[in-house]
Amino acid sequence: MNEEEKKSCSDFLARFGELLDVDTLQSISQMTSAPSIVYGYLYQRDEGATPGELAKECGCMPSRITAIINNLEKEHCLERFRREGDQRRVYVRLTPEGKKFFEAYYNRLLKVVSLLKEHFGAKRIEGFLADTKEALEFLRNTEVYKC
Repeated sequence: MNEEEKKSCSDFLARFGELLDVDTLQSISQMTSAPSIVYGYLYQRDEGATPGELAKECGCMPSRITAIINNLEKEHCLERFRREGDQRRVYVRLTPEGKKFFEAYYNRLLKVVSLLKEHFGAKRIEGFLADTKEALEFLRNTEVYKC
C-alpha cells in the first residue's frame, strides 16, 4: 500500500470512528448481545430451554450462558426449573417480570426501526442492509477477520 492509499484509508478510518463512537457501539452491541438473544429465545418458549440450547442459539460458551442465567435470575427475570419426570435436566424460562422487560425492550427496538424507516425510507434501509451484509461477508472471508 502506497502512502496516498494509507492516508486515504486512515482518513476513512478516522471518519468511521467519529461516526461510531464507543457509546454508540455499546448501544448497538447491547441490541444484539447474548443476553438479548436469551430473552428473545425464551420469550418464544413458555416451556423454557436448557442452558445447552441457549448456548447453541447464542453461539456462546456454556460458561458465558451460565453467567447470563445467574445475572438474569438475580434480576428476577428468569427462573430455573425441572420438568416433571425428568429431574436430571435443568431448564430456564422467563418470569412474568422478565417477559414485561423483554416486551418493553422489543417495543423500543421496533420504535427505532420505525423512526429509521420514516427518516430514510424503506428503499434506503434495504440498501444499507444489503451493503452491510456484503461488507461483513467480504470481511469474514479475509485473513484480517481471522486475526
